[in-house]
Amino acid sequence: MQMDEMQTKIRGAFAIALFMLGIAIAVPVLGYVIDPAIESTFFSIASAMFAVGIVFYWKMKKGVKVVRDERVDRVARKASSWSWWFSYVLIALLFWVQYLKLYPLTVDLVLGIMFYFMIATYIVAQWFINRSPNA
Repeated sequence: MQMDEMQTKIRGAFAIALFMLGIAIAVPVLGYVIDPAIESTFFSIASAMFAVGIVFYWKMKKGVKVVRDERVDRVARKASSWSWWFSYVLIALLFWVQYLKLYPLTVDLVLGIMFYFMIATYIVAQWFINRSPNA
């Protein structure tokens, strides 16, 4: 990725994040009433985008370039497929937990479990695959 292209993406992320933060802050101030869950979601997404933009800007300023080659792409694809496979296994496990009434599951609980499980298994799989000599 070219440096100018990366700067453009970082500026775009900052613009979107600031726009979303502005909406999340201005809506209650202007007296509009919206669901607090929607407002907190807006604020969370904007804050995360802002933090990622700051990290990318800091790395770009230090001159750290993201190196992508065939091995890095292969590891990312393999880790993603492992994460999906383990997630399917977890879905089956959660189905049986609900079916056998071992624990009362709600949609919010299952989605939260799946979200964090997929991220965690992707990170662990990527770490594991990177450590193997024939990755």
